[in-house]
Amino acid sequence: MTSAVLRSRSHRVHGARLLVVAVLAGTYELLARTVLDPLTFVPLSTAVERAARLLGEGSYRADEVLPTIEQAVAAVAAGSVLGGLLGVVLWRWQVVDRALQPWLLLVYAVPIFALYPVFIALLNPGSLPVIAVATVGAVPAVAVNTAIGLGRTRPVLGQVGRSFGLGGAQIVLRVYLPSAWPYVFSGVKLAASYAIVVVIGTQFILSTHGLGHHIAETYNNFDLEAMYGSVTVALALATFVVVALGALERRLHHGAVAR
Repeated sequence: MTSAVLRSRSHRVHGARLLVVAVLAGTYELLARTVLDPLTFVPLSTAVERAARLLGEGSYRADEVLPTIEQAVAAVAAGSVLGGLLGVVLWRWQVVDRALQPWLLLVYAVPIFALYPVFIALLNPGSLPVIAVATVGAVPAVAVNTAIGLGRTRPVLGQVGRSFGLGGAQIVLRVYLPSAWPYVFSGVKLAASYAIVVVIGTQFILSTHGLGHHIAETYNNFDLEAMYGSVTVALALATFVVVALGALERRLHHGAVAR
């Protein structure tokens, strides 16, 4: 299949995605202006306009947006490192894999926000408990995908590495992980999504700063436009992260193919 055909198919896929988003946005805008309760729902255009006004305020960027970004980035970084290390352990020792797999999956079946008071007791109030809870949500995705990717790497590659005199750790770092990177990167993308959800959700419940806190505060004050404005900012942030990671993945993939 030629590169021109692949680009054409990619453009059609992106066009279809944008069309779906446009239809959903247009439908909600119409319903919010004609059918839905104006005391509960705000038109999308109004929410976007309020989001732009909020982002124009320095205090909003410093007190709500920046803490959310910092906490999410820290959680993704910590979750990726810890998850990658745990994934290597799961891959190397099947007993550990069989013992931990059910518990890793259980993380997504329980409300990990409930761990927030525990981390407050351990780390004191502030950003660290939020980061810790989000890290717990990010680790399993990276660990499981890393273990899967390493397990699907052809053993002959490890044999080639040993023939060049590489040690165990070097083989993992220079042979197995590069081969498994598509799985690892998929885990990182999932971890980023989970981390953003957990960070904003935790802020919503107990934090004093961040987008989640601002959404909860404006909801309690019946300021619907500001609430929907912050929801729009949160959606835009999550969308940007997903799109940016997808673009980085494609760039790395094309670079690997070129080499």
